[in-house]
Amino acid sequence: TFTHNSGTVIFNGTTQNMAAVSYYNLQLVGTDAKTLSSGDLSVGGVLTTTKALSVTAGSLSVTGASSIGANISTTGVQTYTGDMTVSATSTLTSLNGSITLNNVVGSGSLTVNAATTTTLTVLKSIGISGSLTNAGGSFITNGGAITAGGLIVNGGTFNSASAAGTWTI
Repeated sequence: TFTHNSGTVIFNGTTQNMAAVSYYNLQLVGTDAKTLSSGDLSVGGVLTTTKALSVTAGSLSVTGASSIGANISTTGVQTYTGDMTVSATSTLTSLNGSITLNNVVGSGSLTVNAATTTTLTVLKSIGISGSLTNAGGSFITNGGAITAGGLIVNGGTFNSASAAGTWTI
C-alpha cells in the first residue's frame, strides 16, 4: 500500500531510468548511474545518493535533508532547502539554471558547476573539510559562515550579501 508523504523508494542496481514523479524519500545506490530523461524530480523528504544522478530535461528540488556521495547533473535549476551532507567528492552541475543550497556539512569536497549566466546561492552556511569549488556563474552568500579546506572560484562573480558572515578557508 502506498501512503502519500511517507516511505522510501530505492533504486539499487545497474543503470536505471527513473519516473518523473514526486518522491518522499529517495535512495540512489547500486552499481551504476540513475537517469530521469524527462520532467522534473521532486523529493519531499530525504535524498540519499551514492551513485550519479542525471536529470536530462528538467530540474531537481529537495525539501528534506540530502546525503550526497556522487555527482548530480540537471538541465534546469537545483534547489536543496534542507540540510545537505557531502559524504564523498561530488559535483553539482546545472546546464541552464541556478543552484541553491541551504546548509552544507560533511567530509567530502563539493564542486558546483552552474551555467556561467546563473547563480550558486548559499542560504545559510557551508562547513566541509574538503574543498569548495565554484566552477562557473555567480557565487552569492547570505552572510552565513563558509568553512572549507579550500575555496576556488573559477569564473563568474563573488558576492557576500552580508558582511556579518565569516569565512574560514
